[in-house]
Amino acid sequence: MISIAENFKKAIFVVISIMLPFNLISQKIGSFTDSRDGEIYTSVQIGNLIWMAENMRLNLPGSYVNPDQPDKKYGRFYNWNQAQQVCPEGWQLPTDADWRNLERILSMSLNDLDKKFYRGEGIGTKLKSNEGWSSGEGNNNSGFNALAAGYYAAYDKSYRELGQSAVFWSSSGINQNLKTYRYLVADSTTVYSYYSNKSYAYSCRCVKKEMIENDSFFSDRRDGQVYKTLKVGSKLWMAENLRYYETAGTAIPKDSTGIYGMLYNWTSLMNLKKKFNNKEYVLGEKHRGNCPEGWHVPTDEEWSQLLDDLKSDNLAMTSETGWDDDLNGNNNSGFNAYPAGDFSILDGFYQFGKGAYFWTATQNSAKESTYFSISNIFGLGAGYNTDRKSRRLSCRCVKD
Repeated sequence: MISIAENFKKAIFVVISIMLPFNLISQKIGSFTDSRDGEIYTSVQIGNLIWMAENMRLNLPGSYVNPDQPDKKYGRFYNWNQAQQVCPEGWQLPTDADWRNLERILSMSLNDLDKKFYRGEGIGTKLKSNEGWSSGEGNNNSGFNALAAGYYAAYDKSYRELGQSAVFWSSSGINQNLKTYRYLVADSTTVYSYYSNKSYAYSCRCVKKEMIENDSFFSDRRDGQVYKTLKVGSKLWMAENLRYYETAGTAIPKDSTGIYGMLYNWTSLMNLKKKFNNKEYVLGEKHRGNCPEGWHVPTDEEWSQLLDDLKSDNLAMTSETGWDDDLNGNNNSGFNAYPAGDFSILDGFYQFGKGAYFWTATQNSAKESTYFSISNIFGLGAGYNTDRKSRRLSCRCVKD
């Protein structure tokens, strides 16, 4: 197999740049002792997750240490199967979604988040250590402190790219043999994302299984998305539209930023079979649907309470940009409703820039459900209506 360099060079809490839409405070550092061998690791809280800020160095049989750099701070190299065993109890090898979460917290754009290869200009600099790189050292603003340990190529038993790269496994992959990794390079400020054969031996970082609760933002560990949140009365709401892309959501062609989220038909959003487009389903209390674990699709009663708590100030609920004819809101509440419009088979994408429409979990009939709307067609106004379950609208989730 060709080396990473040959194959690809061709082709919380943290200090954040002003691009990041989350109001986070500076990094918080801790430590952890691995009871298996007594090794002590520095850890860092980044967003809702706690990461090890050092490479794993557990001496698993068959793992590797570069004889040209035996300093234990560089850790050991593990093939993918070994990497599944390396994390201590209560920790795990990060999924690809965990890596995406980290990148998003460090201000990677939503569009870059979904890309492969080199992405996220400047994010690699925040992850890299400020020493030990042949060129392009980082500033370690994240506290992640990625060292240029290089990697081990098992096929020719060679250690490669010491001082030039840092390569980290994830637990995810596209098939049995190809698994996702992250690759930082000396002469690039980006983060490379792709797939690798399991036989290569890379560095490992572990992430704590338990997520930290926070009322300002939330991390969805299914896909790495990070959402602003807003406490209104006794409820914690997402202050951004759901953009869970693994379900039958529809991306909005006119949205070049990703901030408008996905549009969902009601049945898909509620994670039900298609037959319930035309048949009533008896929902339990706090129906999760395709919201993250611990969150649910709000009922029309919860939407009504939100409106009451915000004193029916429609302008305070709407975004400061994006509305046609300069009918923007002031977003004084922080709810930040964007005019994503809707979609139907007959009309296609409709009213982008003119209306924000959010499904509720309340059915009106076998074929229709209630939605909450804010529209500027006749001036900004908020209210309820019903529509066919097959229509695709936005979603905001609320904490259980």
